[in-house]
Amino acid sequence: MAKWGFLFVFALMLSGCAHLNLYPVMNFEDQPILDGVTPQAFQEAVIAGTVRRGWIFRRVTDGHLEGTLQVRSHSAVVDLRHTESTYSITYRDSMNLMFNGSEIHRNDNRWVVNLNRDIRAAMARASVDLEAEAPPLEELPAESSEL
Repeated sequence: MAKWGFLFVFALMLSGCAHLNLYPVMNFEDQPILDGVTPQAFQEAVIAGTVRRGWIFRRVTDGHLEGTLQVRSHSAVVDLRHTESTYSITYRDSMNLMFNGSEIHRNDNRWVVNLNRDIRAAMARASVDLEAEAPPLEELPAESSEL
């Protein structure tokens, strides 16, 4: 009988520990888009800059991308909406991440934080690329020393 009591207490402890990995869902609202980065360049930067971590984005409409990350038996889906000056990453759906309506497993938040970092880095690279493509400034005539 003591064996069953121990197993019952152990099972309760394990089920109680599962909630310790739950945290409020992390979204990124109204993040600034760098000056000079067009909506098209932004979308291209997002798609190219996030693929190395496994994110797959598809265009839903103008200004709206949907991103999916599959890790083993877990998946996270986010909406990425953007204007010419800001973007937002918001929770859309998940599988096997213990989402309960307001909280989710900490890995989802880590993945979304990394996604935001990757988007910022890709946007910075796109901004530098855009500057490199800009036509050179015309040479200004030398100032005259005569008054």
